[in-house]
Amino acid sequence: SRKAGSLDLFSQVVVFLVKGKNFDLLTEAETVNLFKSWRKNLLKVGVAYYFCELVDKLTPEGQENLAVFELLKDSLGKLEKSDLKILVRDFEEKLLTDLGFGVPDILRKQKGSLKTYIESIVEKKINSPEIVKKIYG
Repeated sequence: SRKAGSLDLFSQVVVFLVKGKNFDLLTEAETVNLFKSWRKNLLKVGVAYYFCELVDKLTPEGQENLAVFELLKDSLGKLEKSDLKILVRDFEEKLLTDLGFGVPDILRKQKGSLKTYIESIVEKKINSPEIVKKIYG
């Protein structure tokens, strides 16, 4: 389809949908940002998957949240030039704060990912970091 190129993973797009009987139909898609600068770096792609997985697991489906959208968009934009460990931790803390979960003081003082804490909130395993570990060993 002509719209397929606009719907690549991690692309920011504006889409136009028509309400269908069972599914909405995509009528138009316009690319806003492809985030091309880091797409060939598998580690950065893995971090992008992690960000998206966190948003998916921590937010209710179909509920708009502009703060989370802006955080995800900004963080994907910073993947090229940021220290990944710092970027991940900043993303986790801001996401948890924006969604009202917060970060316990004891965890604020520690370095490293908040993945285990997030898993305790969603009561599900976060899978994307394991995939990155398998790729990078």
